[in-house]
Amino acid sequence: MSTNTADHIEFLTSSENRIDLLRELAQQSGRKSELTRRCEASRATVHRAIEEMEDRGWVTDDNGEYRLTPIGTTLIEHYDEFEEAFSTILSKRSFFEYFESDIEMPKEVAEKFKLTTASPGDPHATMRVFRDATDSEVGRFAGVVPVLSPGYNQIAKEMFDSGTEMELVVGQDTLGAMQSGYQEGTEAALNSDNFTLYVYPEDLRISVALFDRSAAMIAAFDDEGQLQSGLDGSDEEAIEWTEQVFESIREQSLPITQPP
Repeated sequence: MSTNTADHIEFLTSSENRIDLLRELAQQSGRKSELTRRCEASRATVHRAIEEMEDRGWVTDDNGEYRLTPIGTTLIEHYDEFEEAFSTILSKRSFFEYFESDIEMPKEVAEKFKLTTASPGDPHATMRVFRDATDSEVGRFAGVVPVLSPGYNQIAKEMFDSGTEMELVVGQDTLGAMQSGYQEGTEAALNSDNFTLYVYPEDLRISVALFDRSAAMIAAFDDEGQLQSGLDGSDEEAIEWTEQVFESIREQSLPITQPP
């Protein structure tokens, strides 16, 4: 029997009948006739699949009653996890296409987020989600900003003016843009009691936003610095993960205590 992993993967994934059969056996053992009925497959297909998987050590025969071996059980469990993760990524493809980061997003977290994507007909769709999150009063805002934009700046100014406690992490280029284009506002913020600014030592390609403990958002940008798509959610698991991402980036950044 081959010990080549790719061979076993190809064997399993090249037939939906084999996958269905393993899933059925994971639920309950059965005879070939029962499995033929439960899998809604032909008798010949089920017999052949069982014999092939028995040869591989995934299935065992107990006096005509077929059941999964421990390795068969483990394989189908991990295959289902892989398939679910694959499906989740593809369902949010327009985000992950631009999510160039070494940050790992668990499948369970990605499932909790809702996808919003900019389009020619609605280029500001993702920014609108950000705006909507500030419709209610925000006591604390924590964000990572790779690119300054008039829309983002206006929303941030409104939160700052309302007294929201703000922590902001920016990249070196963004810090320079703040100095040249928004010097007066930056100085006012740094001299206030409700604004803390950090600079990240490298380029940033993602945007992170936390609104109290009630909502979280993470957005991705293209090579031109255009906001393409975002994930937002209010589930506790999504918020907790986003908080950890923000804290990780902040810990790698330096605080700016006076105007640049």
